[in-house]
Amino acid sequence: MKKLLLLLMIALTGLAPVLMVQAAEPTALDSTEPAHVRSVAERLCRNYFAERYRMMGAECVCDVELDAPEAIQGWSGRWRMHGFATVRNYRSDGNWTAREDAIRGDTQRSAKQKRRQIERERLIKSERIEFEAILSNLDSKPEIDVTLR
Repeated sequence: MKKLLLLLMIALTGLAPVLMVQAAEPTALDSTEPAHVRSVAERLCRNYFAERYRMMGAECVCDVELDAPEAIQGWSGRWRMHGFATVRNYRSDGNWTAREDAIRGDTQRSAKQKRRQIERERLIKSERIEFEAILSNLDSKPEIDVTLR
């Protein structure tokens, strides 16, 4: 029926039918979007610093702060970012667990004082590292090159 109406319309007006096609919606996140570049770079930098600054027998916590990514002129698909990494190493051995239980069992201190003392005594080392990172191969297997400042 629709074909018959279409043929009748073409015959009466003499015009060719116009095909209405909707634009495709983007399904994947654009890899050149700065927010995507920044999230990938943060993840790779966090892994980089946690792996290289981990102390034996310690729990490592790494926080990364990055500036806005900027595209490198002449190198498509490469992004440069300046940032800071804060790496904290905490005790996680069995001897520490006994000490932590003793602090928690103290009835003379408030819960806040106990948490602060545990945090102070558990912390082995804290470092703040300034760096510059270059992110490449964002579409296939992302790679990060870190230069310490």
